[in-house]
Amino acid sequence: MKKSFIASILLLQMFIQPSYADESDGLSGDLSNASVTLSYRSAVAGNHDSLSKYSAFNHGGSLGVYYPIPGLADIGVEVDVLNPKDLFLDREKTEADMLTSPILYSGILKLQKRVALADDLGLVGGIGLGPTYVVFDTPTSKDKKPFEKRELSSKWSLAAVGDLSLSIALTEYVYGTIGYSLQYSPLGKVAFEETDSKGKPAKVEVDASALFAHALKVGISTTFGAFLA
Repeated sequence: MKKSFIASILLLQMFIQPSYADESDGLSGDLSNASVTLSYRSAVAGNHDSLSKYSAFNHGGSLGVYYPIPGLADIGVEVDVLNPKDLFLDREKTEADMLTSPILYSGILKLQKRVALADDLGLVGGIGLGPTYVVFDTPTSKDKKPFEKRELSSKWSLAAVGDLSLSIALTEYVYGTIGYSLQYSPLGKVAFEETDSKGKPAKVEVDASALFAHALKVGISTTFGAFLA
């Protein structure tokens, strides 16, 4: 087993080594053109009644890496964190509604396009879609009294994002961005357990509706080459 593994490695080197030196410079050049973006978001986020009655400004951030496709757009992956406050959980046919402030961790596959308005000024628009993992905190009643014995189950959802920003050159390789961002996540049903009237644990579901987050997004962007220099 060990000998066959070593033989496989040597055979792989025979195919890779001759072309590695030729391709490494091209790969390095391609990666140096990729961009890195770090952003901060101050958002109004909520669902159902919470967007108008309960939401406050809250904070989030994102880190994105984008690769340029000449003549088309930039394609990349963005890791996003958002902590909306006081999402409304609707327990149907009862008055036992709850509020919760979860953390959403998203991985977004994103397309973005930059249009030059002037030498040092541009407009950047992007759209993306990806999975979101939602971690809930201890829920509270609408008057903010915690339900200590209720533990909401974490769940997977989706996130759709869109943003439009003004891009301003700060140095030769560094750009600052400021603009608007929208995130939509259909949270659906959220499960938890509680004790029923007979003293037995019962699984209960509440409706979290869909999350909308409207945000002011401020960021900084540079190329990989400048970032690693």
